[in-house]
Amino acid sequence: MVSDSGSGLSRQDLERIFEPFAQANASDSLKKGGLGLGLALVRSLTQLHNGKVRAESEGHGHGARFIVSLPVAERAFPVNQVA
Repeated sequence: MVSDSGSGLSRQDLERIFEPFAQANASDSLKKGGLGLGLALVRSLTQLHNGKVRAESEGHGHGARFIVSLPVAERAFPVNQVA
């Protein structure tokens, strides 16, 4: 989980924030040079590993939390047993 104390997200923004080029507050994002691709990449990479990502926020002025859930991987290679 990653959390911040930034400007927060509205309910409408929470529904679309992982879409490519989506920006919650375009004026602030553009001042900082954001293109709206970072969270879309996070979602794509997480889904490639059979995981899920979600965002939570109490609204504007309350920051946001981003939670990534990944499945527990089975061991890819057998452990060498020493006799």
